Amino acid sequence: MLAFLMSLQAARFLKPAKWRSLAAALVLFLPYAATSQTAANKTADSRIDSLLADLARVRTPTSVSISPDGATIAYAFNGGSGSELHLTPIASAGSSDRVLSPDTIRNATNTIPGICASSHPNWSPDGKQLAFLSGCASSDGNWQSDSQDNIFVWAPAMNEMKQVSHLHGAISDLQWSPDGKSIAFLFVENATRHAGALDAMKPWNGVYGEDGVEVQRVAVVNVWNTFGGWLSADPKLHVYEFSWSPDSKRITYVAAPPPGENTWWVARLYVQTTGTIGPCGIPPIDQNAVTGCAGIGAPNGVPESLFDPKTTVGPLHDLQIAVPRFSPDGKQIAFIGGLMSDQGSTGGDIYVIPTTGLKLSGEPKDVTPNRPSTPAWLAWRDDHSLLISEHTGGSSHITALDLDTGKDIPSVNLTLPETIIAGTDVMSLSTSSTPNVAVIRQSFDRPPEVWAGPLASLKQISHLNDTIKPAWG
Repeated sequence: MLAFLMSLQAARFLKPAKWRSLAAALVLFLPYAATSQTAANKTADSRIDSLLADLARVRTPTSVSISPDGATIAYAFNGGSGSELHLTPIASAGSSDRVLSPDTIRNATNTIPGICASSHPNWSPDGKQLAFLSGCASSDGNWQSDSQDNIFVWAPAMNEMKQVSHLHGAISDLQWSPDGKSIAFLFVENATRHAGALDAMKPWNGVYGEDGVEVQRVAVVNVWNTFGGWLSADPKLHVYEFSWSPDSKRITYVAAPPPGENTWWVARLYVQTTGTIGPCGIPPIDQNAVTGCAGIGAPNGVPESLFDPKTTVGPLHDLQIAVPRFSPDGKQIAFIGGLMSDQGSTGGDIYVIPTTGLKLSGEPKDVTPNRPSTPAWLAWRDDHSLLISEHTGGSSHITALDLDTGKDIPSVNLTLPETIIAGTDVMSLSTSSTPNVAVIRQSFDRPPEVWAGPLASLKQISHLNDTIKPAWG
């Protein structure tokens, strides 16, 4: 067709008789070209429709949590009617899945999805309770599906469940306190949208930067008395991620002034003591719920800016920070710092900073200088070593770093061709007090599935997509 059109360009200089011959040829050619093009379009459209249909059949695990004893996996995936929460023992994975939902809790052998979506499982430190989110509301003793997620806690030993929050807003990133008494989470009160660095904002209306700003903070609920309060109460700080100290008396978090959609790139590292998690301690979420508490209980401490990439003169100047984690002795915080395009695209070097702060002109210590790979997630193994997952050569690498020698620990070494994730953090693992871990693996060749076990011999737990094959290769 292109050659034919080029011939038309040259035909400008032909005599009228020649033009008539060329016009006749054009009349004969165009219907053929149109027919060929239509057939090609139909073929392409059918292939696209088939590909989209195959993609719609993929059931994607969204989060996984392994019990502290390394024996049981709780994982969520997007089913046909919303998120489903499955429970399965590693030893007999796939043969005895229990589907967990507030409306099905009485059936200890339930294998059918309930009417309520459930997701984001998280085991308590002692493994005796499982927290999860569910859009389920009780009316006259009957459960019904609800668009508002709240926090539920299930006790396996007694097969009992308790709703521990009754909130209105966006809840995410459930984290048990190490003492097992409370659950902290990120919360946007009365949210109308997700509020984060990658989320779209509604159009501004009113005073710029003041009206319509939705601030994400760290909230907490006491599992025993269901009291809900703020751990990071300052409405002038939008919190992106956080973690507990080992003694449950402090939190560390990455935060910046709101609006959170615009300021993640200049966020600082904070540390803060937590007050009494009860009606007469930290600020309640419902300001009208508590009265008569003057002088009773301990309030939250003041947020302390531990590190500011904007003011540092070191290699982290004007860069981004993520994944803050207390050491087991509570004396240090490790985090990842580097040039990151967006929240969630974590990568850089691993730094360690004292929880008491830096000395004058001091800088966080880079414990992975000149590393040929890119760490994206970390967890403390003990006070002297870190578990790391990192990007290397297009693959995912899991290793452990000895902080005293600066060298990798040879006994922890696994490279996977897939991308991995366990929950909120990219390339995260769900760990236990045993060698067993749990993770979601997926690649261009393999659909997403849950795997668990020792790193050296991971076992496929879920079989959500066994019938789906790649449409290439």
